Amino acid sequence: MIGAEQTYMVVSLAFAVFAAITAVGGAIVLSIGFERMRNGFNKVKEMVDVLNRQTGFFSTAIHTMEQRVEALDVRQGTLESQTVSSNERTDSMLRYAETMVTQAKHEIKQEVRAASEATHVRNPVDDQLEDYMKQSSTSPQRESEPVHSGIEALTVGQPYQKSMDVKPSEQQGSSSLYFGANSDHIRFV
Repeated sequence: MIGAEQTYMVVSLAFAVFAAITAVGGAIVLSIGFERMRNGFNKVKEMVDVLNRQTGFFSTAIHTMEQRVEALDVRQGTLESQTVSSNERTDSMLRYAETMVTQAKHEIKQEVRAASEATHVRNPVDDQLEDYMKQSSTSPQRESEPVHSGIEALTVGQPYQKSMDVKPSEQQGSSSLYFGANSDHIRFV
């Protein structure tokens, strides 16, 4: 028969063996877990390094772009100010040129008047123009004829000549001139 002391001894030995097996198993499981954790932390660290490098690259690129944009803003500001000053100079030069042209016209008119008064000789073309203007102002307005330009102005009213062998003596007279009542320009008809 087995006594109580021997039973306690067997139970305590069983617990000791169980505890030893549990300790060894726990150590193995924990070491495997720690190894996995260490590998995981290494991978996380590598990913963080990659992210840091990418972030550094993009932040450098963004910083460079910001510097370029600022430089372009400064340059655009200077170009706009130069454009404004150039436009002001151009406007002042145009005003000056207009003033000079107006003064020149006025001086030429005065010289022409002085010359015509000094000679008291009237131009026959001026007399014809004055007579025509009086006629057109007293007579009812007639329809104005179409205005022709270029070679058409010289050939309007002349028959079409088919050959180029026409002698100068056979050609018709030159086109006549008339001044339109509602125009300051010479018209060929």
